Amino acid sequence: MGGGLMQLVAYGAQDIYLTGNPQITFFKVVYRRHTNFSMEAIEQTINGTVANNARVTVTVSRNGDLVGRCYLQSTCASTQVLNSAVTNLSSVELEIGGQRIDKQSGHWMEVWAELTENKTGRAVGTNFQTMSGYGAAVANNTANAATDAAVGSQCAFILVDQASAIQWTPLQFWFCRNPGLALPLIALQYHEVKLIFNFASAVTHDGHKVWCEYIYLDTDERRRFAQVSHEYLIEQVQEQSVSASTSQQSEDLNFNHPVKELVWAGGFSSGALTPFAGAQSETVLLKLNGHDRFSAREARYFSKVQVYQHHSAEGGFVDMSLGVYSFALKPEEHQPSGTCNFSRIDNAQLTFSSGFETAGSIYAVNYNVLRIMSGMGGLAYSN
Repeated sequence: MGGGLMQLVAYGAQDIYLTGNPQITFFKVVYRRHTNFSMEAIEQTINGTVANNARVTVTVSRNGDLVGRCYLQSTCASTQVLNSAVTNLSSVELEIGGQRIDKQSGHWMEVWAELTENKTGRAVGTNFQTMSGYGAAVANNTANAATDAAVGSQCAFILVDQASAIQWTPLQFWFCRNPGLALPLIALQYHEVKLIFNFASAVTHDGHKVWCEYIYLDTDERRRFAQVSHEYLIEQVQEQSVSASTSQQSEDLNFNHPVKELVWAGGFSSGALTPFAGAQSETVLLKLNGHDRFSAREARYFSKVQVYQHHSAEGGFVDMSLGVYSFALKPEEHQPSGTCNFSRIDNAQLTFSSGFETAGSIYAVNYNVLRIMSGMGGLAYSN
């Protein structure tokens, strides 16, 4: 009897829990048919001129039925800057019918990339989720890297040694990250969708373009999307600034809605930074209505263990200037797996035993509901 057959007949009572009354097989592929669709990325018109501290608007054109992934394309001159794609962008806002639905800073995009990206095989830098068509023309200048700086395991300078190197910055709104949440333009007949870009005080890129990926539906599904009302469970990012301090620092958290995780991070700088003055001895404590949510823990618990447990990034490579506390089992997934409803908390306070050595931000990632009906869209719950 061959070894494989011997294993096959070595079957006992315990195996019933694993293979008794089987429901699947690994040796016959089962698939499901999907609705007919197609996709196309189309350049948008930028209203305004990109410059230092400029605010420009993109009205998303109605080229397709749904809109999904969006990118900001820019051309970087031959220069050396720190996290160039991020530091050029102060924030980007999403408006539907004149109502702000979400706002995300360039700093948050960097933080999110730190938490969700694998650190190996990067095309550009060690920090930000950008892609380059120039290969070796864009690379880390590790000789001048600020190894302990802001929010990365290595906050490295990006050395662009060839003029006109193109970078694409992916926007991180809920509909950009999940095709099942693509924004139904066909159901927003009376409301315009706008992207508002607020640029930083020192813009080093030029040649900016905005690309949106459209989804075209077949006749029956297109009719359904246009005629019925929609309710989408969406994600938003709330941000609160933190000033620098060398003593114990308690920050009142003015957040709302069901929050699935809190994230804090130091700000950007061209020099080496660690926002925790106490470094390894720094502790963090969260209080809800005067009660400790958890006992005070070392900063490394939030930058190592919490990241390891709840995010895709390697926790060992996330600098201590970035901290996470997750109420959810899997905060990166759209499926809810745990929240804390800050709308029902009267007083929330995050305390750092030695303060933030440099100014930074505290973020809350929350759920909300976007309702679309009668050609218009808006939030079910305001702040």
